Amino acid sequence: MLLMETYFKESPYYFDVLLSAIVFSASHVLPSGNFQAFWVYAIPGTLYALMYRFTRTIYCPILVHILWNGYVYWDLINLVIT
Repeated sequence: MLLMETYFKESPYYFDVLLSAIVFSASHVLPSGNFQAFWVYAIPGTLYALMYRFTRTIYCPILVHILWNGYVYWDLINLVIT
C-alpha cells in the first residue's frame, strides 16, 4: 500500500501494481536465495496489489493473504501427519 500510494499513484499503465508485485516477490525470494521462485510470488503479489487498487482498502489483500497462507500451512501439516 505504501509503495502504491507513494510511487506511480494510479498510473494508467499500472506501474504501481508492477512495483508492488516486484517488491512483494523480492521480499519472499531474497531471504532464501531461490530466484527461480520469483514468479511463484510475483503472481499473487500482483493479485494483492490489484485488490488494493480496486478496493482502496488494505484489509482485503491482507485477509486473502492470511487465508492463502493458512491453506498452504494446513495442507503442509496434513501432508506431514499422514
